[in-house]
Amino acid sequence: MKVLLSYGMGVDSTAIALRWLEEPAFRPFKSWDEVTLLTAQVGDEWPDTRKLVEGHLYPRLVEAGVRTVQIARNGHFEKDGIGVLADTHLPSKCHTDGLYALSQEYLDTGTLPQYATGCRRCTHKAKGVPLDAWIKDNGEEGYLHVIGYNADELKRVERGEGYTALGDLNRVMSYPLVEWEWGRKACEAYIHDVTRQWWTKSCCTFCPFATEEGVTKRFAEHQLQAAEAMFLEYQAMALNPRSTLYKKRSLKDTLLESEFSFDHAKHLLAEFISGSPWALYRVRRHVKGMSRRSVEVLDRGSKMDMAFAVEKFGRIDRGDPYWRVWLRRKGTEQPWGEELLVAMPEMVEPKTRPGFEQAWSELGDE
Repeated sequence: MKVLLSYGMGVDSTAIALRWLEEPAFRPFKSWDEVTLLTAQVGDEWPDTRKLVEGHLYPRLVEAGVRTVQIARNGHFEKDGIGVLADTHLPSKCHTDGLYALSQEYLDTGTLPQYATGCRRCTHKAKGVPLDAWIKDNGEEGYLHVIGYNADELKRVERGEGYTALGDLNRVMSYPLVEWEWGRKACEAYIHDVTRQWWTKSCCTFCPFATEEGVTKRFAEHQLQAAEAMFLEYQAMALNPRSTLYKKRSLKDTLLESEFSFDHAKHLLAEFISGSPWALYRVRRHVKGMSRRSVEVLDRGSKMDMAFAVEKFGRIDRGDPYWRVWLRRKGTEQPWGEELLVAMPEMVEPKTRPGFEQAWSELGDE
């Protein structure tokens, strides 16, 4: 059986790859010819992760002659399939831009990753599904599929959450870090011993689960990524003011109230907002057990034209950072609906969920 390492570019999977390279006794294979490192590129990775992978892992893989494959989603839906960014024994470029970035999906829908349940559905969609698609097409002989959950993450192993959907694919799962009893700190220490580098966490720049100490410092070092993440949040909160990136507060407040200066990021954010085409959106939301949403474009024009357009429909709350008029407020008991008009950059694609109009009509007038 061949060996496939789901290489996510982070601390855990890097520790596995390096130990295999440095210590043959821990390899579950006899020859590197049996091994493939497979990376699903989401499209929104931190720049320092790419530099670490290209500078300290890829040269070692080239020396050992390890097959390295990078894939990415072609589009929003599973039916769009995947594209192969690289399939080589001489890896040099880490294609972190991907093909259809997860951030583009959120811009198209005006949403953000969901943290309410604690399940990382975005990881499954952007990594697990592409990985499974590639394995299904290339794994007819079967794989020992190696996953980098560490010894601190036994619940993730039990739930089978994250990078793959186990399904009926022809593979046997392996978690070497659990077998080695290596937690995150042990992985970090081993990588540092080998590379003399402290490996950074691999994740999307706008990941709501990456709120550990140091994330604001990382944003301060990458102001473009800070501005891009704040723009995602700006769009989502225009349609729904409750849609902050983090559970208890917005990303913007988190950054601007930190000890670091984000003047450059604020300038870039203002450029993103002002430089985009604008539209007047009508947003309706219906909640009865599940939430349904309708998003429509009523008008298009310049930023100021759309600001004047929305004011014709009612009073704008001057404490609200958006040009937004509420036509119906959220109720206190289900079923409830809310309706608003908002002027914002035209990124979100109009869409009305099936069954919405019937459910909305049943609410009646306020």
